[in-house]
Amino acid sequence: MLVNRSIRSPMAEFLAPLVSPLYDPDDEFGLMKAYEAAQLSTHPSTQVGAWINGDSGWNRCVDNDPPSLDKEWAVIHAETDALLKSDYTYGGTLYAPWACCLHCATDILAAGIQTVVVHFERMLMTPRKWETEVISGLRMLRRNEVFIRAVSTRFGMTIRVDGQEVEV
Repeated sequence: MLVNRSIRSPMAEFLAPLVSPLYDPDDEFGLMKAYEAAQLSTHPSTQVGAWINGDSGWNRCVDNDPPSLDKEWAVIHAETDALLKSDYTYGGTLYAPWACCLHCATDILAAGIQTVVVHFERMLMTPRKWETEVISGLRMLRRNEVFIRAVSTRFGMTIRVDGQEVEV
């Protein structure tokens, strides 16, 4: 999936001032761990991962039944999964290449996370159908004084995004 950078999307406009100009090895390590977690997801459309305080989470089914025409998968989102697995989150940093919906933003706030680090290039791949929801979640975090940093780099990993295998 190629992103046409000549077209400025609402996501690009929102994230542009948040892109970290300095190399931070902790950010790269945290996002790499989140991508490794994403690769564990068996979600048929989009693999998402998160990492916090040494604990990984990924979007996973609540049950193991595949979706059918009359049933949606009940999915725990990666950010919430990582928060549920982590013993101590207050003041911590959550790494999630693609974050976050309004529900996950609420969970992040309730957990006391201080910083959320996202992957700029992965965020630009946000399908239009989810763009408003994701920007709303990020805005909620910023309004509640959670620091958001967008990292721009390549990780050389492959994950599913909206049903397509993409290299990030």
